[in-house]
Amino acid sequence: MKRRPPANVTARRERVWTAFCRGVPQKEIAAAEGVDPMQIVRDLDALHAEHAGDPDAAARRAKAASLARSRYGLLIRKALDEWERSREDRKQLRTKARHKANVAPGPDSTEATQVTEARLGDPQYLMVAIRAQQRLDAIEGTEAPKQLEHSGKIELRNLTDEQLDKQITELEARTRRTTDGAAAEGGAPAPS
Repeated sequence: MKRRPPANVTARRERVWTAFCRGVPQKEIAAAEGVDPMQIVRDLDALHAEHAGDPDAAARRAKAASLARSRYGLLIRKALDEWERSREDRKQLRTKARHKANVAPGPDSTEATQVTEARLGDPQYLMVAIRAQQRLDAIEGTEAPKQLEHSGKIELRNLTDEQLDKQITELEARTRRTTDGAAAEGGAPAPS
């Protein structure tokens, strides 16, 4: 029998899911809930696992993603429209009073000049569009893959013979692809 989480955990997970579907970053959710960001990750994992067999859960997730797409899409479009508007040339009418010795002040005693100022646009609008796109990518799971560093060391002590053979085959194939690619580009010749 599967154990149910306590009521306070269930309530927090509901708030976490609602905020996540609205596109709130996990760090902000964690700060609002007063928990470690890893707890939010665990809560989201538990929610996904809990609803994995629920046919309605997939529909709810799709609906939430669709809502987020429309909400963030609108925000992105508005931010980019405002950025374009902020790039438009600014036209100002400047007046200058002309003083002549024996002329009374009037409409002929002022000089008007129209000045056009080129503008680059307000970068804050671009930042809003970028952040909204990043949140949308995170919700949809389409954000750029994160580069992971690897030391190049492979632990071979605990591998079975089959696993070791598989590792060797993969390394040989990778080496062949690398050297074949270099040969095709005019680099070192491919090994025979």
